[in-house]
Amino acid sequence: MKKIRYQLIIAMLFALITAPHAVANPTKKIRLAAPIFPPYIFQTNNKWDGVGYHTVNKILNNANITYEIIPVGNYGKALDALIKGKVDGFFPATQNPVRDQHAQFSQPILINRWVWYMPNSEQLTPDMAEFKQQRFVSTPFKSNTHVWLSTHGYKVKGTLEIDNLPNMLLKKRLDAVLISQLVFETSAKNHKIPMHNFKQIVHSEKGFGIYLSKATLKNKPELLKRINQSIVELDNNH
Repeated sequence: MKKIRYQLIIAMLFALITAPHAVANPTKKIRLAAPIFPPYIFQTNNKWDGVGYHTVNKILNNANITYEIIPVGNYGKALDALIKGKVDGFFPATQNPVRDQHAQFSQPILINRWVWYMPNSEQLTPDMAEFKQQRFVSTPFKSNTHVWLSTHGYKVKGTLEIDNLPNMLLKKRLDAVLISQLVFETSAKNHKIPMHNFKQIVHSEKGFGIYLSKATLKNKPELLKRINQSIVELDNNH
């Protein structure tokens, strides 16, 4: 009797090991860095919020991927944490060549419009040489707009006071701002500053996505594929 029972247990264990899984096992929890970048991602009462957060949360839940968010001060710190292996990725982000050296970019999850904001009295436009030589531009510190302005010869000063940029521009403490449209306009609304106070020029539209460390993807090559598949599935359901 004991021998039969033992054989039965072995058979059951073998069946569990070799049987195909109907549902893929969830990926081990991944760590994603995120700078505070309202209204895309921010914290309220220690809870994450924002259109970027809710979009990524929906994507990862749909892909059956568990994750945690590590708050960081800016995008430079997010990339540094990724390079040092402290996180597996970061979001919401737009692409640039430096980030591409260390991480792979997902399918776009949102559209991010870069817009120039200037006083209505401004006579120069950002594409003029005089503008680059004479005007001081601000943008979020270590963001992709900061990188772009620095590499294209503008007099740029990155700031951590993102929410205060409309007020600083209104008081002419700055000559211009290049920033995500939704970020600037949300800040202006919070400070009750009408948008007609500013001249606006659209710079470009770029896709916001998730960056995943190349080191992480060596160990989890399916991770990016699952996330991209989830993005496509959710887009098709809209």
